[in-house]
Amino acid sequence: MKQLKKEITYNLKWQLNFNHNYKITDCKKVINTETGNIIKETVVGYTRGYWIGRKFIAKKRLNDYCEKIDVLSLVKMKDMYPNLFKSN
Repeated sequence: MKQLKKEITYNLKWQLNFNHNYKITDCKKVINTETGNIIKETVVGYTRGYWIGRKFIAKKRLNDYCEKIDVLSLVKMKDMYPNLFKSN
């Protein structure tokens, strides 16, 4: 049985101020760093947005909840989740 392995590296720039497990990349993808899943954009009614936990956040309101990631939190995250920061 063949196994395929795929690794993708994203540059994390922002995080949500009410849940620090959710990070936003420079290519505007929302990633849950606790599970490693990319959060899909969904439509509720006529509004595009993301389900963060049990809360729906509209895409145009996402900037209200964003904050820059400071270097110290990245170092802590690297210690907690070493498999997310593999180097080739």
